[in-house]
Amino acid sequence: MRRCVLGLMIMGSLIFSAHSGAAEAPKLFDKPLREQHITPPLIPADSSQEEQSGVSCWYYPGLMVKEVSLDGTKGAAQLSMVHISKGGVDPACRRENVDGEYIVDAKSWSGHFRGVRQGYVFFSGDDGVNGGEGFTVYDDSNTKVFTDVADTLSSIDPMLPPRDPDLRPWYYSPLVLNYRKVYSAPCSMRSEPTRCWALIKRATGLTQSTVPDCDAAYKAGEMTTPPEGLDSLRRDPSVIVYAVEAVIDGQGVARLAPKSPVLKCYPAP
Repeated sequence: MRRCVLGLMIMGSLIFSAHSGAAEAPKLFDKPLREQHITPPLIPADSSQEEQSGVSCWYYPGLMVKEVSLDGTKGAAQLSMVHISKGGVDPACRRENVDGEYIVDAKSWSGHFRGVRQGYVFFSGDDGVNGGEGFTVYDDSNTKVFTDVADTLSSIDPMLPPRDPDLRPWYYSPLVLNYRKVYSAPCSMRSEPTRCWALIKRATGLTQSTVPDCDAAYKAGEMTTPPEGLDSLRRDPSVIVYAVEAVIDGQGVARLAPKSPVLKCYPAP
């Protein structure tokens, strides 16, 4: 009976997942040729995790991305990619891995599949990071080429042709990412604004001459902080948000440059 139920689930499993990136596809990511989502059949709660796992697969030209999910976990139980040779047969969407399937090491990255752009695979993090969300990018050699934290990904576009051919030897298909970067400073803009701002400018490349106003956010926190915790709050490291443009290719980061002054500044949560 279980096999029958699972077979029916496979036959009728084309539904959109919250982590599929489908809603973002027109703006950020390439549309998959097809996708399949298989939910586990109704089975006893004391069954093995293997039996309770759901599987989602997204198919692109020459590529399948797979996510295995388990109830009660923040990130996926498995993220993996299968590169398909020209004229090759698409692998079936199933829990079992196939020969040549690259499994993302959970110690290297944990989260969910977000989308594919020009052959680059994007994964989101499994938790927030100081008001933003971590994301990482793998190229078609299964190499992690870029990782950062953003509160908004605005655009992901191929750079054709490269605008700075002398910057480095381009490998292939450079991508231009525009997003609002979330940077966690090693210091507090409330307790030592001058020194901290100098450190932030050195680390980020920001060139604005005026020191950003971070006091408002700290003061808002002070309103709800007991007196004995005020000193600690004022020394909390600052988080700043600003727009950036990143250029990446098969070698990693070609350029990461600010595109705006500081847009937000607040104490680390």
